[in-house]
Amino acid sequence: MQIKYDSAHEAFRSLSVAPKLSKRLAMKRCRAIAKVYGHKVVGCKIETAIHHLFRKGGDLGLFHKSVRVAQVENSAKVVFFSDVYHHETDTLEAFEYNCRNAGIPVSCFEKVYPRCNFGDGFKAPIKAIANSGYDEMYRGILSGFVVG
Repeated sequence: MQIKYDSAHEAFRSLSVAPKLSKRLAMKRCRAIAKVYGHKVVGCKIETAIHHLFRKGGDLGLFHKSVRVAQVENSAKVVFFSDVYHHETDTLEAFEYNCRNAGIPVSCFEKVYPRCNFGDGFKAPIKAIANSGYDEMYRGILSGFVVG
């Protein structure tokens, strides 16, 4: 479901990201998702795992741009997302369906905000997220899913 925001900061804030990411919990969620598709997580660092698992050209190929992971505040839920130009609705809906059928609670989202130039975007607090590329959010859509 598409929800519109006035800025990348507002879109990010709507994810209710905790001040610090439990990388162990994020890796556990990655392993569970990889298992659904018969894959194994590559590497022992969360940044490597999300790149190889979720980036186009990787095992599942859900996102064209760098993947970010954060923990939802006061919960054991983890959010995986990417700052993109276009939301991959069919791909993410199929992914959500497959995970749910395997017993993994997944909910996809699309948070739209006005695009801005690189350098003028929003940067999340360093300890709040892990990512596989650029820190800045400026492309106009936060596309992703919550697990847990």
